Amino acid sequence: MTKQEFITLFEELLEVEPGTISGDETLEELEGWNSLATVSFIAMADEHLGITPAPQKIEASKSVQDLIEL
Repeated sequence: MTKQEFITLFEELLEVEPGTISGDETLEELEGWNSLATVSFIAMADEHLGITPAPQKIEASKSVQDLIEL
């Protein structure tokens, strides 16, 4: 999966307009990033990437780029 494909899925997860996220944002900046979004992120990663990132690693992430690198 490319970075842009990931960002597109992430924008859908957060229900923001396409093109809103570049990947450089901190998670604190993103409206809609909360504990429910964390659970949804785990489900997205499992469905589209075949991985289940640990919640602790997600919580330790500071930026969208950190999530991409997971």
